[in-house]
Amino acid sequence: YLIEETEQDLNVYTWVLEEQCYPADDCVMNYGSFSMPYKFTLVKENEEYKVVESRYPRDGSYYAEDMKNLFPKSVVKSMRYVHRDGTIDILKMQVEEQVKLYFDYLYND
Repeated sequence: YLIEETEQDLNVYTWVLEEQCYPADDCVMNYGSFSMPYKFTLVKENEEYKVVESRYPRDGSYYAEDMKNLFPKSVVKSMRYVHRDGTIDILKMQVEEQVKLYFDYLYND
């Protein structure tokens, strides 16, 4: 959603879809998945960026407060529509492509 650059680091605000997959017989099975907003903090070391912190909102009654504290208002506003604006569908397609590439050996024996 947004990358903010400060003097020392980068703050990256994103929505993450994680799926746990494993090979079974001649196919790939999905063990489970989740999606949620994340704030990543990166620092530059030797011309490369390294993630030094990742944060996400707590669930339940803390969620709204954490969203307000972790993310800029514009990001929170955009994230409200993540399940209706096609973001999750796009992430699912990207993850499926990554799964196919990762488990390619199953399909090319």
